[in-house]
Amino acid sequence: MKLAKILSIAFETDSNIDIKNMVQGNCQYMLTLLHQAAQMKTDFVVFPEIALQSGMTTVEAIENAESISGTTIDLACKCAKEINIYIVWPMTERDGGYVYNTAVLIGRNGNIIGKYRKFRPTSYEMVDGIQPGNDVPVFDTDFGRVGMAICFDIKFPEVGLALSRGKANLVFWPTMFEGGRRLEAWARDYGFAIVPCPGNVIVDSTGSIANMRDISVQLQQDKRLIQCAFAELNLDSKAYHLDNNQDKIPEMKNKYGANIEIKFCRPEGTFVLESNMPDKTVDDLEKEFELLALRDYLDAAVADGYLRLKGITKNETARP
Repeated sequence: MKLAKILSIAFETDSNIDIKNMVQGNCQYMLTLLHQAAQMKTDFVVFPEIALQSGMTTVEAIENAESISGTTIDLACKCAKEINIYIVWPMTERDGGYVYNTAVLIGRNGNIIGKYRKFRPTSYEMVDGIQPGNDVPVFDTDFGRVGMAICFDIKFPEVGLALSRGKANLVFWPTMFEGGRRLEAWARDYGFAIVPCPGNVIVDSTGSIANMRDISVQLQQDKRLIQCAFAELNLDSKAYHLDNNQDKIPEMKNKYGANIEIKFCRPEGTFVLESNMPDKTVDDLEKEFELLALRDYLDAAVADGYLRLKGITKNETARP
C-alpha cells in the first residue's frame, strides 16, 4: 500500500501587480499556498500550466522565462524540503536560446527530480516562440512512478502511451482547459491516476472521480479565487486486461481477501489491482500469480502483429 495525499491548487493572479513584478509575486503566493497545504499533511501539490508566469500573455511569459537554476526554483526547492512535499512547479523555462513550457518535479528533499517540457505545444505557442519538448519522461518517487503532461498534450495518444510505457502510476496535468472525458479515458486506457490543475476532479486509474472533499475555503488567502481538488490514492496499483488474468482472480481473493482490492472495468475488459499490504506490493502479486500487465499485453499484440506481417509466427499463442 502506498497512500498518497494529492492536492491541485489553482489561483488567481493579483491584478494589482505589474508585469515586471509578476513572477516574483506569483512565486511568493505559491509558496504561501504550499505552506498552507503542508498543514494538511499533503504529499503532492501541483499548480496550473505556466503558474509562475500566470497572468501574462504567451509572449510576455516567454520574455519573463526563467532558468531552472534560477532564484524562484531555488525558493521552491527550499520550500519543498522545509515542508516535506513533492511539488509540480510549472513555468516558462529558458535554456540557452530556447524557451519551453515546462513542469518541474521537485522532491520532498528539495532536489529537482526532473522536468517535463510540453511535447505538443499549440501552433500559436510555437509561433510566439515556445519550443516543443523531445521526450516524455517518468520519474521514481517513494510513492511510485510519476509523469507529467501539459494542456494540449492530452489531445495526442502518443503522449499517454509514452507515460503508460514508462510505467507511470500518477500523472500530473497542468492545463488551461478542463479536459472533460479525456481525463477518464486516459486514466482507464493507460492505467494511471491523473491530476488536472486547474480542475475540481482527480481521476483514479479506473477512470473514476476520486475527490474526497472541496478544500478551497481552507486555502483562501485573500479575495482572490482559489480552486482546489484533493484526494488520497493508493498508488500501489496496476491495470490488467481480463484476458489471461481473469481465471487467477478467485485464487488471489481466496488467499489475500481484504488485503487486496480488485476494481473491475468490465465494459473495457480490464481491472485494476491494488495492494493494501505494507509488505507485499502489486509487483509481488504480479510475479506470484504470473499476471500480465495491461500495457505489456497490448504492446505484445502490436509486436506479434508486426512479426506476422513479416511472415513470422509464434509456436504458442496466448488465449483469454
